[in-house]
Amino acid sequence: RLVNDYVVEAAAIARAVEAVPIKLLWSREDDMGHDVYRPAGFHLLDGGVDAAGRLSAWRHHFVTLGAGSRVTHSGDMPANEFPAGFVANYRHEQSIIGSHVPTGAMRAPGSNGIAFVVQSFIDELAHAAGRDPLQFRLDMLAGPLAGARAFDATRMTSVLELAREKSGWGQAM
Repeated sequence: RLVNDYVVEAAAIARAVEAVPIKLLWSREDDMGHDVYRPAGFHLLDGGVDAAGRLSAWRHHFVTLGAGSRVTHSGDMPANEFPAGFVANYRHEQSIIGSHVPTGAMRAPGSNGIAFVVQSFIDELAHAAGRDPLQFRLDMLAGPLAGARAFDATRMTSVLELAREKSGWGQAM
């Protein structure tokens, strides 16, 4: 992990016991009690599908923690986060609530909480459109829009197609 508060503790112990090798190991309880916390967030999502069952509108208002106009560590949601660049009518908003709680990734990448929310909402939109959620995503990725994309749509399409093949998606269980 990128936080090194345990290094300071290990150095202080090593200095106190001179010339004796030490190993500092925090228990899970110590780690949780002395470490950073995953930032809280609130997501308000609105979306629309057209008559053909394609995603036509997306609004995402994300409320996160921070101080002033500065977002806390691991609490940001970039404006180019998926599905930006894949929806014709796309709007991203972010509000910050003041907090002095130390935050960080907490044993996972910073985007995994956001990805869960976004992907769950895409499932809801696919359901509202009466579409298969996997095909709904593939159609989004193949769309004509050329907006600010934060990742490689061709690679994401290949991953989804491989997952479909390997999982037997759409076949009776």
